[in-house]
Amino acid sequence: MKVFDFGLCKSLSPKVRNKDRDGREKYGYNLTARTGSIPYMAPEVVECEPYDTKCDVFSFAILLWELLSLKPAFKGYSRREYLERVARGGERQSINRHWPSSTRTIMKEAWEHDPEKRPDMKRVASMIRGDLNARITDRKVQQRSQHMRERSEESFRVKRAVFSNTSQTSSVSG
Repeated sequence: MKVFDFGLCKSLSPKVRNKDRDGREKYGYNLTARTGSIPYMAPEVVECEPYDTKCDVFSFAILLWELLSLKPAFKGYSRREYLERVARGGERQSINRHWPSSTRTIMKEAWEHDPEKRPDMKRVASMIRGDLNARITDRKVQQRSQHMRERSEESFRVKRAVFSNTSQTSSVSG
């Protein structure tokens, strides 16, 4: 699955590449600043600096943190607070020590202030996949997964039977 925002999505063309005064390419692209939503904006986006796809790595790590913690990140922060505390001050969400080790590592790397030091999404996906594969081989997880699959199949059978009976009843009475 790929998630992106059609309203903000831009092609990274060489025309918008960041260059120094002598025309030599530097990090990032000159793209629209401060686009997106608090708390998902990478520091370089908030600070109106050139950026590239590494800003998405930062955003993904915030979303991953929310999925694992079941809490909204930086809840209640105004744009100004986010700018001061997160983008400039380096504040990050606390990472639960019970979360998978590679996932904890990738979150820290993805939240790096310097976007050039952040991993790319290929590395992020690989590390998360490694953690998931390690969990899947755990016998308790396999049993729980089988149990949930069976419950889901049973639920589908019941719904199909109810729907089938309902459509027969309505066609008879109609």
